[in-house]
Amino acid sequence: MESRKDKAPRHQYRALRRPLEVVLLGPPAARILDLAGPSEVFSRANEVLAEREPTSRPGYELKLFSIKSSSSIECFGGLRILTSGRLQALEVHWDTILVAGGRATWDLPRNDNFLHWLRRASLTARRVAAIGSGAFLLAEAGLLQGKRVTTHWRWAERLKKTYPSIVVDPSPIRSRSCLGSGPPLGHLRLSVGRAAAGEQRLTSARSG
Repeated sequence: MESRKDKAPRHQYRALRRPLEVVLLGPPAARILDLAGPSEVFSRANEVLAEREPTSRPGYELKLFSIKSSSSIECFGGLRILTSGRLQALEVHWDTILVAGGRATWDLPRNDNFLHWLRRASLTARRVAAIGSGAFLLAEAGLLQGKRVTTHWRWAERLKKTYPSIVVDPSPIRSRSCLGSGPPLGHLRLSVGRAAAGEQRLTSARSG
């Protein structure tokens, strides 16, 4: 049973305090760029903030977790990346949740433990987004129902056919909804850069 704390409204996180906690979740056979790209983006944002405000705290704290009960993620191509911990120890309260894509995420065995965590965590997260085929994991968790979403153009038609209740539009590069994005994450970098400059808002993005 979920506690009242688990059902806290999103607006309680609008009074932003540094660092904003970001969790990046990687599936099996994750795309390396889907993990490395966000890491570089948030690291660069912290670098810019440190240059402008040397005495202030970092703007973001990014942690990487596998959607499986594993201490590492074996990426597509064989590279293995260590995570910040195991899924069982993952808290549910984050400012931003990013779900990375991977090779054929739509064919992965159903992971009820991860999907349950994702549903709970989305109740209090200020921002929830996916990168590329990570959109299929958000959809499987039921987080995209009735939303206008986008993903990499290669997966857009498959996403639409698999989840017909979702409005899939591969054209926008930014939206206020939960989105998928593809490498090289240039527009995500732009959005985080604007947040670092003071906009205090991040939207996910799609790029070719």
